[in-house]
Amino acid sequence: MNYIWGGLWCGLVYTSALLLALNQYEPEEPWDYEVPDPVPIYRANMTLGVLYGIFPAMLLGGILSFVVHRWQQRPLKTLQEAQHLASGGRLQLDAAEALKAVYRFRSPEEVELLARCVRRFDPVTDLPLQEAIALCGLVVQAGAARFHGNPSILLLQAAYMIHVIKDTRAARTQLQLASSNLPGVIERYNIFKALEELKSIRETGDRGLDLMAYVEFQRNFRACVKAHKAALLAQRAFWRSVMRDNLKLSDMLVAFRAMEATEQTAILVYKRVLDRYPQGNGKLLKIWGRFQEWVLHDPVRASRSYAEAVKRGLGDTMLNLLGGGEGVDGNAAAQDSTHKVDEKVDGIVIIDAAGAILLVNKAANRMFGYAKGELEGKNVSMLMPQPFSGRHNTYLNNYVKTGEAKILDSERHLVALSKVRAAHFGGFSA
Repeated sequence: MNYIWGGLWCGLVYTSALLLALNQYEPEEPWDYEVPDPVPIYRANMTLGVLYGIFPAMLLGGILSFVVHRWQQRPLKTLQEAQHLASGGRLQLDAAEALKAVYRFRSPEEVELLARCVRRFDPVTDLPLQEAIALCGLVVQAGAARFHGNPSILLLQAAYMIHVIKDTRAARTQLQLASSNLPGVIERYNIFKALEELKSIRETGDRGLDLMAYVEFQRNFRACVKAHKAALLAQRAFWRSVMRDNLKLSDMLVAFRAMEATEQTAILVYKRVLDRYPQGNGKLLKIWGRFQEWVLHDPVRASRSYAEAVKRGLGDTMLNLLGGGEGVDGNAAAQDSTHKVDEKVDGIVIIDAAGAILLVNKAANRMFGYAKGELEGKNVSMLMPQPFSGRHNTYLNNYVKTGEAKILDSERHLVALSKVRAAHFGGFSA
């Protein structure tokens, strides 16, 4: 794409140069009227020059862009060789002097240019390739060793830590160092923007995604769904080939290998996307559980993924329920509200519209004999004896559909079951 842009700009410059020549210079009109006027001829020639010359100019610009880019990327081969030697244990790149000796950068701008090698993405997941991330890290480290204390390099390190390796604490340290090394006007503006970005990340946390993070998550999620669908289609093709009346072993082997290849690709896609969200995401974990159940036919691991998805999803729901907002203030309010509920003398169990338990305070855990966190994610009907436990979900569904509350804001004397299935008779309010 950059080569195309280079060609377009070259064509634009060529056309602008001809237009400038046409406006600034015109042939003098002859004194003899029998001699043809050269001005129309000159203008016609310039027009033909634009028509016949713009496409060769664009092609030449694209070729020049390609050549210049390849010339500027030459040091990457040296850095890749050093990286290969270091991975084999034949070269140590821990010390600053060793990093300086790998390649002597001519300017900080060259470091920034070579650091763009990280823009190599997996065609399936749209995520940066791991080897590209490692090579970019080596470029940044070598540049930092060569230009120690340079504000531009410190900014580049901070950008690498924010956007690539997701280390906001180390990025803030680099920005503080850049601020103390006499940055220029542009560097000060970039430091301000980076600090604002870190502030936004800190305020929103894992829940309040900004627009770019939301778009990235949706792209990753679609990549997982696409790989999941391809694996299911490959399985369907395999079983269709087996169910044919005339079955050839070669056709069955081809379908089987295609099914295995799509499964491995889908597993790789899921692993990379899940590694990108180490804190867990309920939506991703849910479709990962479906993949384990429907494609890998592993119900045990699928049930674990489902449980983790429910836990993550309920955690987000609980935060919104108690916090009433997002950001630092919302998180603090949620934590404060959770603490207040936990310290209540009366037992409190908070559920959602499906009957899943969102929060249980200490008093309720003691009352029913459960450990902390053991009830969250389970259905509240497990605390009820029959026939109430079998009917409770129906009551909830009716309330959700009609909005008519029959037991809300009222206190009743009911029987509840503890962990050891012992009955407790007492007053309960909803």
